[in-house]
Amino acid sequence: MLYYAIYCRKSDDDRSVTEKSIGEQLEASHAEAARHALVVSRTWEESKTARFPSKRPLYKEMVNAIEAGEIQGIICWSINRLVRNMEEGGKLSQLLIDGPLREIRTQSGIYRTGDNIMPLVIEAATATQFSLDHSKAVRRGSEGSFRSGGCTHRAPQGYRNIRSPVDLKKGLVERDPDRFEVVRKAWDMLLTGNYSVAQITSTMNDSWGYLAGGPRQRGNAPLSPSALYAVFGNPFYAGFVRRKGEVVDGIHEPMVTVSEFDQAQVILSKSTFTRSRV
Repeated sequence: MLYYAIYCRKSDDDRSVTEKSIGEQLEASHAEAARHALVVSRTWEESKTARFPSKRPLYKEMVNAIEAGEIQGIICWSINRLVRNMEEGGKLSQLLIDGPLREIRTQSGIYRTGDNIMPLVIEAATATQFSLDHSKAVRRGSEGSFRSGGCTHRAPQGYRNIRSPVDLKKGLVERDPDRFEVVRKAWDMLLTGNYSVAQITSTMNDSWGYLAGGPRQRGNAPLSPSALYAVFGNPFYAGFVRRKGEVVDGIHEPMVTVSEFDQAQVILSKSTFTRSRV
């Protein structure tokens, strides 16, 4: 009897609809197991990129279980859910050749020990090449977006990332309705020259109930003084975008004028600014 593992993965940086969700992969894998009366002893669900080797702890856990003889088969949506780099692709192929891994079942095919290994190797290589091509395309897209004034990174405090309504592949930045005006008030406090960054941070958190935007805008934590320093030193707020040390005019809505931004840099540079002048 073979003991199978179900492995489902969706990249943590994949916001597209081109890949099946983990839930959809899981449903299809369980259906495959039921259809053929396969014994599933372990299930792993992972939200990690497979582009680089040794970056997925649950995948590594599954490989260890195979090497220990606890798992002899894998059920997954496709080979590219298992591997997208040649190091792990080679390892998976060798496990199948040597026998600890007896079978891999996907929605499009079955790979078994003793069968021709070339289809598996070709699929693994194809998945790897897709990752390489996709990475190049993303870099080209980011460079083009930057040159036209677009934001190619996560929006800073007071803004949020959205998708263009006319082109879902294009990212835009707009004012965050919950944070934009609050961050602007923080700038106003700074520009008086009467408050330290620590005092402004305390006011935002304790008096205004500000919660900082985190990864993918799901933040739910108070703002730190260091984060507020980063806000006040970021030319994005004056209408510019910066990438790899280069600054160009942005297409987003500025929060402060250029003169206000310059004034803020003078205030921040004063050594006596750590003491309140009120």
